[in-house]
Amino acid sequence: MPMRWVMLLLLFLVRLSMGYQFQSVASLSSTLVEEFGFSYAEIGTLIGFFLLPGIVVSIPSGLMTRAVTDKNLLMLGAGAMVAGGIVMGMAANPSSLYWGRLLTGIGGSIFNVILTKMVSEWFFEKEIVTALGIMLTAWPIGIVLGLHTLAPSVNCTAGIGRCMPPPDWPFSACFLHYGSTGRRRPRRRRIQRLRALACRCGNSYI
Repeated sequence: MPMRWVMLLLLFLVRLSMGYQFQSVASLSSTLVEEFGFSYAEIGTLIGFFLLPGIVVSIPSGLMTRAVTDKNLLMLGAGAMVAGGIVMGMAANPSSLYWGRLLTGIGGSIFNVILTKMVSEWFFEKEIVTALGIMLTAWPIGIVLGLHTLAPSVNCTAGIGRCMPPPDWPFSACFLHYGSTGRRRPRRRRIQRLRALACRCGNSYI
């Protein structure tokens, strides 16, 4: 299998985990109400904290892609997601849940920028449409999995600490593999395709 499709599978799993993490608070809302005394309005606020950092983080993370390698930026996002999940899993009070949710939101905002960039570098012409479709589909699939596997009636009667960490283990596994293998950016292949496209465009005007 070509390396670009292996990388797409990796990015698919990462984005699936993001959707799973996003859904975790909604699926565990009744557990949070019982253990921490949250109102459902506060549950909605906690859900929104996942997307809140995107207001501040998205543009700087996009600019950082010029100065920081994709590998380092991805490891930064993965670290934030895992740390946030651990903080939420060990939370003893509502403020810890809010801080953990913000950390996961920071990691998610970084990923939303860098994953799209990586797909656009690895795929070209007709393939990029398929690749982006596959990657974007992972988010709703993660939400569906979180809805069905984190419901209190299924396996979360043991408490919040047993249910929050699992969404972050795929991040750890994927990026331990990514960190050990690195990423070979296909510059030569990209240049060759761009040259071929330029030649076709030039010939069409002759």
